[in-house]
Formats: sequence, structure tokens, C-alpha cells
Amino acid sequence: MDRNAFQTRKYFDLDESYTNLNFGSFGSACKPASVAKSKYVAESEANPDLFLRVNYRTYVNRTRLAVSELVDCDVEDLVLTANSTDSTNAVLRSLKWTEGDTVLFFNTVYGACEKSLIFLANQFKIKPVAITLNYPMTDDEICARFSDACKAIGPVKLALFDAISSAPSVVFPWERIVALCRQFGVLSLVDGAHAIGQIPISIRSAQPDYMCSNLHKWLYCPRSAAFLYVRKELQPSVHATLISHGYPGEHDIDAYPEDVMTPFVTEFDFTGTIDYSSRCAGYDAIEFRKTVCGGESRIISYNRLLAERGGQIVAKKLGTAIMQNPDDLIASMVNVRLPIDQLATDTGIDLTNPTTAIRMRQVFEHVCIKHNTYIMTFCHNGAWWARFSAQIFLTEKDFEFASDVILDAIEAIKAEL
Repeated sequence: MDRNAFQTRKYFDLDESYTNLNFGSFGSACKPASVAKSKYVAESEANPDLFLRVNYRTYVNRTRLAVSELVDCDVEDLVLTANSTDSTNAVLRSLKWTEGDTVLFFNTVYGACEKSLIFLANQFKIKPVAITLNYPMTDDEICARFSDACKAIGPVKLALFDAISSAPSVVFPWERIVALCRQFGVLSLVDGAHAIGQIPISIRSAQPDYMCSNLHKWLYCPRSAAFLYVRKELQPSVHATLISHGYPGEHDIDAYPEDVMTPFVTEFDFTGTIDYSSRCAGYDAIEFRKTVCGGESRIISYNRLLAERGGQIVAKKLGTAIMQNPDDLIASMVNVRLPIDQLATDTGIDLTNPTTAIRMRQVFEHVCIKHNTYIMTFCHNGAWWARFSAQIFLTEKDFEFASDVILDAIEAIKAEL
């Protein structure tokens, strides 16, 4: 692998001494998109009325079109939001719930999404049901568990699942689960927060009912921006989390003719006086990926290869292994098992105990900050893992550095326990 395949660090505003191994949490904007965002902010300050009443819509719609082409859907079926949590809440809080309605999800769901389901359970007495996954698992096993749950539970109103889960970070068989949802008459809500920029997406082919993804994580867009796709027939029942001027009413003097902007797009178009500059800059981030980076395939291929090779470098140094299966769990992130099993045996301490786990994370975080990096750790299936993000400004050498950080952190944990 050519360690210098990309010479792109100069295009990111990262501190020279900082090694960003945790791109998956917050992303980083490329400089062209950051510069564009600043331009949009300056334009809005120079003439707020012109920008917020007229010009910003041109920029946002340009981003919507570029994103719709990336994920292969009609542009009128896609809107922009603040982030994926905003998108999922727009769907979840728009649906008409009846006491006892069942929602299926997986135990690897993103924490904020699970909290949304807890809110709905408290508010409307719905029944969220978790399907347990213990990786490494095959796609066939995951689909079988989902199918079995649908058969055992009976009518299920909605299923919420990832395209790429966060912890563990694994590529999920989301297209197959969408197909199973159609088979069982279940609405499908795909939380693709990590998807766009990591894996190819064809909404037209997969046909989910709802899907979202962050633009600021893997697409190099400034924080924060995301998209929400809603199947055309379902759009009248989905509303923005912030109800504002676009919500349909009796006297819609602010509404646009439907041949200009559909009611669905209109409702999400303007949700009050907020900063829309990151959404405007999504187009500039996509252009950077095309013109400077050589396009989606080149970025995805480089990150996929670096993630696996980097993970193997760390695993070899630690004497452990990466999380993998025959279906290929890896996109731009890789999970490496931490060598602390013997530590649990020697100390007799349950390292998966919540109190102990919190303390371990605190120690790990302290060591990472000392080395001016960050490595996310988590417990899954009775073991501790580290999650690494590959990126075009990283090389295999950065994963060698990460190995030393982890070894330092493990020594600090031993001293703490």
C-alpha cells in the first residue's frame, strides 16, 4: 500500500501535532468547505434579508441535488437537517403511535436513537424490543434473528437499524433488513449516520421507507449537516422537529408553488433563524472529493484498505485480532480487541462492570489526550475493543503510533486497578 497515496492533510485544519484516529465521532471539514462556510456566513451578515429570504435556498438546494446524486434518489425526496439524530427524531416523533405499538431495534443501536425510543415508550407506551447481536456474526445470522423476531412478536410497526453501527463499528446488512421489513409489513428507518462517504449507497435500489446520514462525519462537510430521505407516499406524515413557517396551514403566504418546492421540502427548508451555512457548504465538500480526491471510489477504497491494514498493525502489536467476518465488517473504521483479558483474570475484577468501565474509559481518555490523539474504546460481547478511523490524511505509520498509545494506556489502567 502506498503510504503517500494521498497528500491531503494540508486540506484540513487539523493541529499539526494532533493525530485524528477518531474521525467517526465528529468528522473534520476540508478547507474548501470551511472557506465556503465562512463565505456564506459573511454573505448572511452583509445582507441578512437577501441571504435568508433568497440566496441561501439556492445554495441549500445545490447541496440537496449533489447529495441525492450520491445516494441515488430523487432530489424532491431528500431534505437537509442538523444531524442524523434530528432526522430520526423527525420520523419517530411524526408517526402516529398507539399504546402497545412495537418497534424493533438492535442492541448495537446508537445511544441517542435508543433514548428517542425510550422517550416514545414513556410518552406513548410503545414497546421497543431489542434484538441482541454478539459480533463477530455473519449477515445471514443477523437477518435470521430479525426474521425470527418479526415472526415471534407479531405485528411490528417500525424497525430502526444502522447502515454502519457506531460501537462496534461494523457494516450492517441494511439492504437485506429493508427487504425483510417489506416482507413483514414493517416500516424501515435506516440510521445511516456513518454511511455517506464510507460506503456506496443506492436508495433507489434498496427502497427504505426512511433513511438519513450525516454530511459532517465522512463527507468532509462542516458541522453540522445531514440528510433525511422519506419515501414519497410517506412524506405528508413526516414533519420537521422544529415546526416553523413551512408547516402546512390555512393561509400559507410563505409557501412555494409545488412545481418549485414540494410541501415536504418546504417544511424542512426554513425552520427559523438558524445557521444554515454548513448545509450550504455540503456542495463544496462534495466538489472537493470529486476534484481534489479523485472521487468517491478512490476515497472509499483507500480508507477501506487502510482501516484493515492499520487494524492488523495494531492487533499484531497487541497480540490480539481485529473484528471481522466472511461478509466483511470493515468500511473506514476497524475494531481491535484490547489485550486486557489476563488483567481481569489477575485482578479478579469484572472489567465489564459499568462502574469499572467508566473508570477505565477515563484513564484511557487521559492517556490519549496526553499523546494528543483520541481512540474510542467500548465493551462488546464480554470483551474490550478499540475503534479506529482510517482517513485520507492518515497512513499506516499513524496506526503504529496508535499501538504505542494503547500499550501506554493499558499500563496506566493496570496501575489504576
